[in-house]
Amino acid sequence: MIEENLVFYKMHGSGNDFVLFDLRQVKVAEQEMEAWAKKLCARGFGIGADGLIFLEPEEDTGASYKWHFFNADGSRAEMCGNGSRCAAWLAVKLGLAPKEHTFLTDAGLIKAQVIGEDEVKVQLTPPKDLQLNILLDLENKEWKVHFVNTGVPHCVVFREDVQTTEVANLGRTIRFHSHFQPAGTNVNFAQVVDRKKILLRTYERGVEVETYACGTGAA
Repeated sequence: MIEENLVFYKMHGSGNDFVLFDLRQVKVAEQEMEAWAKKLCARGFGIGADGLIFLEPEEDTGASYKWHFFNADGSRAEMCGNGSRCAAWLAVKLGLAPKEHTFLTDAGLIKAQVIGEDEVKVQLTPPKDLQLNILLDLENKEWKVHFVNTGVPHCVVFREDVQTTEVANLGRTIRFHSHFQPAGTNVNFAQVVDRKKILLRTYERGVEVETYACGTGAA
């Protein structure tokens, strides 16, 4: 049950938005976190967010704190790039961590650095599980896609024009494709503009819509 008069923090990284709680201020049993995420992240009925983050002190690994990250649908995620920037900034403001610190996620230890008032750098876990030139049968057509895990699983589809791509329908189809089960995958549609610029649109697993940005997808 969610109590009234809770202290929470609402933040976003490039439009990817989150509700955050400091577990020193709010007591939530781990088995209740999924239900909290579903209720509080619901747009129009809750606070509204792409994900829910709980922060608590960490002693066993030497990290400053650990997080519990949940997508809007209540599923637990290993990592989130934009969420990690929000968490690091808030942890420093709350005195939970120094400006340069590490914190523990389900993907491993993440290094973070808060610079000034509004800049945060994080070092993601090394990419793994690279698969190139995967052929998928989608909508009676063969599609060439790629896969890499940058803390969470990502399928990458290169397109000539991402603006005309039906991200919701095609993203959902790939996200639940049998090739990526049982975990499923985030889906990134990328357009290479030049050597210094890539346009990216992402269908996020667990949010189940296109989000404004995705840090691990950009990585």
